[in-house]
Order: sequence, then C-alpha cells, then structure tokens
Amino acid sequence: MPRVSSLSQEQRRQAAVRRSRSQYAQNASEIRTRNAQHIALARASNLEVAEVARSQNSAARSQRRRSERIRASERLRNTANRATWRSIEENRGPERARDAAAHSSARSNSEDRRRHQVQNTADHATWRSIEANRGPERVRDAAARAIVGSDSEERRREQSRNTADHATCRSTEENRGTERARDAAAHARVRSNSEERRRQQVQNTAAHAITRSDSEERRRQQVQNTADHATWRSIDENRGPERVRDAAAHRITRNNPIARTQQQRTNTVHHRETRLQRRLREQQIQEMAEERLLTYRSNSQNRQAESSRQSQRNIAATAQLSEDEREDQRKRQRRRSRATAREQYLRNIKDGPTKFYTCCGGTWLPSQLCDTWLALSSTGSTTYPLTVIGSIKWVLKKRYLSSQMNLTEKL
Repeated sequence: MPRVSSLSQEQRRQAAVRRSRSQYAQNASEIRTRNAQHIALARASNLEVAEVARSQNSAARSQRRRSERIRASERLRNTANRATWRSIEENRGPERARDAAAHSSARSNSEDRRRHQVQNTADHATWRSIEANRGPERVRDAAARAIVGSDSEERRREQSRNTADHATCRSTEENRGTERARDAAAHARVRSNSEERRRQQVQNTAAHAITRSDSEERRRQQVQNTADHATWRSIDENRGPERVRDAAAHRITRNNPIARTQQQRTNTVHHRETRLQRRLREQQIQEMAEERLLTYRSNSQNRQAESSRQSQRNIAATAQLSEDEREDQRKRQRRRSRATAREQYLRNIKDGPTKFYTCCGGTWLPSQLCDTWLALSSTGSTTYPLTVIGSIKWVLKKRYLSSQMNLTEKL
C-alpha cells in the first residue's frame, strides 16, 4: 500500500473545512430561522421558559459586550441596519411621529428638559471640538439663518426671543462675567486684524452718526454717559490714572503750537459766548425785575400802599431824630430842591431859545413861558385866555397881581 505524505493529509483536512464552511453558510439562514421559530414556540408555550431565556440572553449579551471589538462591530451593524431601514419612506413617517410624541412627553417635565439641555450642550460642545465638524455646521447655520431672516415677522419674533433670553442670562452675575471675558477675547481677536478693525470703525461711525442725528437720543446718551462717568469716577482707583492720562494728553496738546493756537481760539470763542450769555441773562433778569416793578406800580392800590408804608417809615425815622438832626434834614431837602431846579434850568438853557412870538418879534426859552392866565379886560365884560411872557421868577413873584392887572385884548 503506498504511503500517504503529511502534506496530502493537511490538504485533505483544509478541503474538508472549506466544504463544511460552505455548507454552513448555505444553511445558516435556515438554521437561524428554524432556531428563532423554535425559541418563539417555546416561549409562547411556557412563560417561565421565556423569562429564563430572556435572563440568559441579557447575561450573555452583557458578557459579550464587555469586549470593545464586539461593541464596535455591533455599533457598525446597528448603524447600517438603521440606515437601511430608514431608506424606506414608509418607515420614516411613523418614526418621526413616534419621536415627536416621545420628545413632547419628555419636554413636558421641566427636570427632564433641563437634564436633556445639559446633555445636549455637552454633546454639542464635544462634537464641535472637532474642526472638521464646525465648517459644515457654519454653512448649514448660515443657510438656515438666511432663510429665517428673509421673513420680517419671523425675524422680529426671533429678535424678541433672543433679547428676553439674553436678559435672563445676564441676570446672573456668573453669566455676566463669563460673557464679558468672551466678548473681550472676541473683540481683541477682531481688533488684531487691521482690515477688520478699519471696517468696524466705518460701521461704528455710520451707526453713531445715525444715532446722533436724533436730538432726543443724543440727550439721552449724554445723560447716560454722564451718569456712567460719574459712577466710574466715584472709585478712587479710577480717578488717579485718569488725571495722569489727562495731564499727559494736555501736555502733548500744549507742546504742539498749532493745537495750542486752535485751543486758545476755541477757548476765546467759548469765553466770549459765555460772557455774552451771562450779560444777556443779567439783562433779562433786570428787564424782568423792571417789568415786575412796573406791573406792580401800575396798580393804584399798590402805589398807595407803598406810599403809605414809605410815609410811615419816614415819619418813624423823623420821630427818632433830634431837633438838630431835623434841622439838618430840612436844610438838605432845601439844597436838593435848589440843586434840582438849577439842574433843570441849566438843562433847559442848553436847548436855547426856541419859542418865537410875533407880538415882540423875539425868541424865548420854553421855561420862560407860563400858559393860561385869566385876565380881565378894561370893560370887565369878557374873559380871555392869554399867554404871559416873562421869566419864571417874575411870574412866580408877580402871579398874585394877575387879578389886579388891566390887560387889554391888544396885549
């Protein structure tokens, strides 16, 4: 009998293994189906067997999933099976309805809602830590925002919601500190780019010009800035650096002759306007006081009351004087009367003689004329209003002779 080599035996063994594997692959689906039917019939006929089988399956699955390789392969298989299942349109509709109902039920509980929010935020932060994920997300968010922003009503509603959410977030001091740090970092990053900084300056200038064009908004902003600056200066640590900074800026400005000249000119104009406003204000106050005085004195009752009060004051002041002081007061009054008459006489003399009369052909001063003297004619039957020409002193001294003077009509 010929001898069989070991290599031929190994080849025969491998051929037998290949045949058994191919036969098992052909019968695998039938075996799985037959096993599943047998298990289903056994479980349906005996609940205890079903419970034991579930426990055994759970234990076996837990034991099997301890291996990382098995878990990874199971995740890949489940992902592929789910993708295949969702590729059918009839499966996606019920799944969406079921997911919406489950989500609504979960959102109705505030505790579950907060827990999901925290979990989703953490998952999103982990997902965004990968640079490859952020790019597509930005593109998708920009497209969705453009679609939402095209609707004015939706845009206003979103703005209101964002404002309310931001106010709620800023009500916590911890959130405000985090937001300030984040805004400061973002602002520093933007300002580091010269092109972006120039574009932002142009944008801020245009927005500020639009805001300043409204007088009411400008006054409100001035009041707010004044209050903020006063609050900021109430801290001693802020006033010192501000003084140093202002002194340095003032020194730099004063060292520039052009800026110094311009500042002097500005200060001069400002000082002139201030002085003019002060004079106008003083003049206005004086005019108001005079107007009030004239209004007050235009009332006869007020004048009479004031005269009575002044008379009482004069009487009281005179009663307190001695005889010598009263005599001195009378002398001062006589001197004042003579001085007043003399000033009036000299003032009239300066005007010169301007009155011309045909009776004598001469010119006379207005102060030398006394009007409306009543004199009797020689017959005594009629009375004539005559104009007597003569000096004031003569008229005053000779006035008592008017009834004895025999004046005729030819006079």
